[in-house]
Amino acid sequence: MSIQSRESIELRALLEISRRIALEPQSDSLFQEILEYAVRVTDAEGGTIYFYDEVMQELIFKFVISPDPEVAKRLQGMRLKKGAGIVGRVAETLKTELVADARHDPRFASAVDRKSGFRTRSILTVPLEFYDTETQAQTLVGVLQVVNKREGIFDQSDVEKLEAFAGFAASLLTRAKLFERLRRQYLGTIASLAEAVDVKDPYTHGHSLRVSAYSQMLAQAIGLSPAQTFHLRISSLLHDIGKIGIPDPILQKNGPLNDEEFARIRTHCDEGVKILKPVRMTPEIYEGIYHHHEKWDGTGYPSKLKGTDIPLFARIIAFSDACDTITTERPYKKPRSFAQAREIILKDTGSHFDPELAPVFCGLPLEEVPTTHPDGILSLP
Repeated sequence: MSIQSRESIELRALLEISRRIALEPQSDSLFQEILEYAVRVTDAEGGTIYFYDEVMQELIFKFVISPDPEVAKRLQGMRLKKGAGIVGRVAETLKTELVADARHDPRFASAVDRKSGFRTRSILTVPLEFYDTETQAQTLVGVLQVVNKREGIFDQSDVEKLEAFAGFAASLLTRAKLFERLRRQYLGTIASLAEAVDVKDPYTHGHSLRVSAYSQMLAQAIGLSPAQTFHLRISSLLHDIGKIGIPDPILQKNGPLNDEEFARIRTHCDEGVKILKPVRMTPEIYEGIYHHHEKWDGTGYPSKLKGTDIPLFARIIAFSDACDTITTERPYKKPRSFAQAREIILKDTGSHFDPELAPVFCGLPLEEVPTTHPDGILSLP
């Protein structure tokens, strides 16, 4: 292949990757494609993208390309300590390393070759980093590495090419990191709103967090997508937000509500949607908030929906809401055990609760669910 044609391929690769990063959401396929292009333009036998785990201070083999698919399988998910081997050294110094003969470099992590069955000869490794405006410093997010140049040895030209692709991979990881930071801030705000309702009544303190925890657990058990689970998390946290406008004497009444008081309580579903409507959330979130008091037989409120006409989020929240009400102390009742809560829910299956979801919910280890988190956000994903 001529130098000119190789350069045109490299240029097209860079343009295509930059276009996709700009227009598409983050996905594993993009990382894999960046690695494939990096291996191709440096004429390497294989390569790896490592993600950096800040908490454990370890590098995780996330994406691997190898002539032998079995090698990639063996390496997937393997971890290296920061500072260990050439990769760990690059993670520590944030400086590119070019090693012409890995076998004679004392830093080479030969245990990786022994585990994978791959024979590493030469290595080119670059850090994936970004400038963190919070810490005002370059921050490690991962490492990109290619191994074994097919012809000749890696040179400065390969360094420049790999650093270009490292920039793309780092930008994707940075975007994910910043998105997660925003996501947690958003969830923190949501949790604060939920807490504002719960603190109106000392008996319901933490209720919204627990309802959200149980709901997420059921969502995972029935295989909802990560996006749906996230939206359910918001809906369940805010399911009682409409109670913020209910007078305290009604919320805290030590005894049964009269008809007028109960009618006022029932308005919290509609009020919750009205409060949140300007935020422009997804329809599923509003549906969970508005319909979580509907019953399978059509006797619930506010719309007397029946069966599967009740939105899925509302059916899920109904289980969680009932379970927490049964297992916590209220002014008018003592708490019951989770075993008793399961019995009550199963007894009301087909009248109050979705008969397909009931056995799934009752089979969950609800007692093990964390109810609070230091930052006010549930620790479930």
